[in-house]
Amino acid sequence: MLVEVTKKNAANFKAIAPQGELSRIVNDVNYFGIGYADDADSFPDGILIFHPEKETDDAGEVHTVLVITYFFVRESARDMYVGTYLFSNLVDMSEEIGVEAIRCDVPMDFEYNLLCNVLENFGFHFEVTEVFEFEVSLGKVVELKTFKKSPAEDADLLCDISPKDFSQGLGRLVKEKDIIDYGLSSNIEDYDTELSTVIMQGKYMKGVFLVKQGTDGSIEPVLLRASDNSSQTYYRLIHGALVSALGKYGKRGTLMIRLHNDAGLRLLSDVFKDYTPFIVRRGYFYI
Repeated sequence: MLVEVTKKNAANFKAIAPQGELSRIVNDVNYFGIGYADDADSFPDGILIFHPEKETDDAGEVHTVLVITYFFVRESARDMYVGTYLFSNLVDMSEEIGVEAIRCDVPMDFEYNLLCNVLENFGFHFEVTEVFEFEVSLGKVVELKTFKKSPAEDADLLCDISPKDFSQGLGRLVKEKDIIDYGLSSNIEDYDTELSTVIMQGKYMKGVFLVKQGTDGSIEPVLLRASDNSSQTYYRLIHGALVSALGKYGKRGTLMIRLHNDAGLRLLSDVFKDYTPFIVRRGYFYI
């Protein structure tokens, strides 16, 4: 029978799923899990953990996909079509909510494994790709020499700017072509206003650092732009965002930062010098 993994029963799955994955279901409303057991009191034979995520395609259109973060079936149950049953239910859910694709990333340092083989049999198509995302410990960031050089004045947070001033300022600072190419929105509510930063001169926008909040708790820097193109202005914007993150999450907090490509990484290279993208086998199943 199909079992929803919840806060109440997550401990029942600890023998077949890492604690970190189960903690996501318990602590993050955007993570979900389904499992299989003979009945409500039986030891579970399999589990599939997933979450929704927004992706931007090559045409600049935004789509929601379901991302599988963990998929496991006990070896003794692998001839019982438990994996097929769980995946079929995930496909049914996708159809019900209008999601058009399911994704799974398998790190390249994992040997081509059973999971890839199983998913390909389900209809997944895998390609090798670079992933530009990494977890940042705020406690370590504040110890960086770069961070300790406080500017004379930090940038303002986006939440302190009126929607009208933001829309008009962005329109003056960023060319219309770039707004389209970056897939930007002039609606202030589409950004994390507590982490995005801006420098205003009257009603004119001198610089902006726009950040979006992902459904999985990640943050995605989408634009860093300054009218004077000076490193000092860029630093004020980034420093202000990190100060805000520190106040929001504390030194023990972590941020998952997701970038579209290495160009985005170069924008933040002064702060995250040691980061390099990692390579994964990224597979899609289209509904």
